[in-house]
Amino acid sequence: ITIEAVEKLSSSLFYVHGSNFTQSSRVLVDGEEYPTFYKDNQTLIVTDLELIEDQLVKVGQLSNSGSGKFLSYTDEFTYREPKDKKAKSKKNKTSD
Repeated sequence: ITIEAVEKLSSSLFYVHGSNFTQSSRVLVDGEEYPTFYKDNQTLIVTDLELIEDQLVKVGQLSNSGSGKFLSYTDEFTYREPKDKKAKSKKNKTSD
């Protein structure tokens, strides 16, 4: 499994794009698990998350045995805010 991108949809809703996700895939940020919903094998939906620049995102594969243990993880992905959104935020802050 791999992570290719993290897309911010709202202040607490994100898509994690990648490959080989399953219904047992869970998103972790800085080691903490967040509510994860499987959309398809290339997209996970993460809720209740306030992701900020430079946080580390990874996807873990839960065991199907019900043990709650992770079998494997993706490499860590460093979250970056989109450049156009940063510019927009900066502009809004200076105009206040």
